[in-house]
Amino acid sequence: MNVLLTGYAGLLGRHLARALKRNGDSVKVVLHQRTVTREDFTNEADEVLWGSLEDHRILKRALANIDVVVHSAWRFSNQQAARPTSNESVTEMLFRESVRCGVRRFAFISSVAVYGMKSDAPQVEESVKLDPRGDGYIYPAEKVAVEQLLAGFDRGSMAYGVFRPGPIFDDFKSPIKKVLGSRAIGFGTGRNPMPYIHAADVADGVVRWLVNGPDGGIYNLTPAKCLPHREWFVLWARKKGKELSPFFIRSWMMRLAAFGGTMAKRMLGKSGKVDVSYALAAASRSMLYSNGRAQRELGWKPLHTDSYCE
Repeated sequence: MNVLLTGYAGLLGRHLARALKRNGDSVKVVLHQRTVTREDFTNEADEVLWGSLEDHRILKRALANIDVVVHSAWRFSNQQAARPTSNESVTEMLFRESVRCGVRRFAFISSVAVYGMKSDAPQVEESVKLDPRGDGYIYPAEKVAVEQLLAGFDRGSMAYGVFRPGPIFDDFKSPIKKVLGSRAIGFGTGRNPMPYIHAADVADGVVRWLVNGPDGGIYNLTPAKCLPHREWFVLWARKKGKELSPFFIRSWMMRLAAFGGTMAKRMLGKSGKVDVSYALAAASRSMLYSNGRAQRELGWKPLHTDSYCE
């Protein structure tokens, strides 16, 4: 297949490119010079376009002779950003143009954040009704908006799939926020279960769907075991041959630090505030997610993630 991959410069994007190449696909990517330099990317891409998908000329060039689109790109949006955000607008343009150009399949990388930060369900299934407000946070609200756009759009014969991974890590970028000496630093209490998933497992699930997945498929790409937050820290470090002692900064301490940061910005004449509310909510969530649909329909298993738990 000829594949257009967005978000190639990100952690997941690199793994997606490698998985697509192993599948025998030709990979075209769009890179923005503000976020990546020409020396930063490796040779996984067969074709590189420099520019932004917000530029219609780049968008049309990007989709020329493309069979499949994998949309992984996402920019940070300020909590007070006007709606629709640039993420929502770019995705809609990309989706509309993909339909017009005869793209056969469109894969969108969403997130388990669309389920919110709290749930009474023993395991969250893909059929759970989503809150368009995203619990008041911009990131999940954007993801929900895009999912609803894809589901309600007249796509003709183009199939689409949605993938909801947990927080992503790999062998180099860990779940740990910061390491100070022998200390692994994180947020929250460390006792809550976390759905960390290896980027290679996410990429494998996407490629499996591209090959033969059903139209409208929605998949939680989450680990078989949602281990406690602090245990992930220990297991990742141990896999790297290190012994780290986890230390978790409580929420009230982070809020106090954020308040201090906001005051410092105002003293320097800068606007805006330091907002850690979503980061704290995401780090403190206590939810379990079912990955049964991905296993049944795609034959997917989180093998790379499971290797950390052996």
